[in-house]
Amino acid sequence: MKTINDVAEMAGVSVATVSKVFNGRKGVSEETRQRVIRIAEELDYFPNHSASQLARGITETIGVVFSMLESKTIQDEYLIRIINGIFNNAESLGYRILVFTTNTVERNNQNFVQFCRSNNLAGLIIHGLDQDDPQLDKLINSEVPCVFIDIDLSGKKATNISVDNVSACIEVVNILSGLNHHHIAFVSGNLHSSVALDRLEGYKKGMNARGLPLHVIESDYSKANAYMLSKNYLLYHPEITAFFCASDLMAVGVMDACMELGYRVPEDISIIGFDNLSFTQHIKPQLSTVAQNFYEIGNQAVNLLVDIVKGKKVENHNYVPYHIEMRQSTLRNHRT
Repeated sequence: MKTINDVAEMAGVSVATVSKVFNGRKGVSEETRQRVIRIAEELDYFPNHSASQLARGITETIGVVFSMLESKTIQDEYLIRIINGIFNNAESLGYRILVFTTNTVERNNQNFVQFCRSNNLAGLIIHGLDQDDPQLDKLINSEVPCVFIDIDLSGKKATNISVDNVSACIEVVNILSGLNHHHIAFVSGNLHSSVALDRLEGYKKGMNARGLPLHVIESDYSKANAYMLSKNYLLYHPEITAFFCASDLMAVGVMDACMELGYRVPEDISIIGFDNLSFTQHIKPQLSTVAQNFYEIGNQAVNLLVDIVKGKKVENHNYVPYHIEMRQSTLRNHRT
């Protein structure tokens, strides 16, 4: 691991100058500051001051990065819950929180490692990026403490947290199969995300274990697309008696499609969603769903990041409990 002395030697400056650069102090020319940052980037050096400052009771700042916050749709509810969990726990531990979007990072022409250093952040909590995003590879191999929410990546100082999506989907398939549903269609999210891939994997494992035929509809988490795709699928596959949707919003789109085609929910077709957003209890019929505790996900993400900052060992994968909410949209299948 490279040290501050290595950075100073390659930059041709003193250790004190390097320290001034990374602590945002005055007395360093812009040319020198840029040279020090560039060389530190090349050496993959990150100042290990977070734990010592925390020990002295000095407030640190955690960066929280989301892919977007501007959609103003009902699905943003889960982001609000995550942010509440992050803010409340961070405040109790003496941390400040700064929320950014990926657009903020891109506008500064920086990668995540550079962004973290230039803003003097103790670490990052990241949500909403595709697993194959090219920025993430450098981040997980850097010295930047990082926690990913719903992104299945880990590294030297990086871990992730989510519900166990695979197990949850296996459990849903088992429940539907136990209710005599043999033709269960799965409406997935965008398969560029690890969450969507894990939920699809769980569905397939559950169906294969029971010898049931696969019915996969690849959607994009939107209500409109799930409506269109499921409606078309039902026209060619009238044997479907249940839909399992990878999000509550898609489940509503599927419900609309079923009813428009003359199917009764749940008498003819059962539907289960994923997330347990608040609206699921107020539609008719009330939606069965996999309930995630988004607040706890945010809360635990902070705990994991603080542990990494302090040099503690954390698991590569961390799970928050889920449970299945069985409501009015799911019944036993009586079709022959």
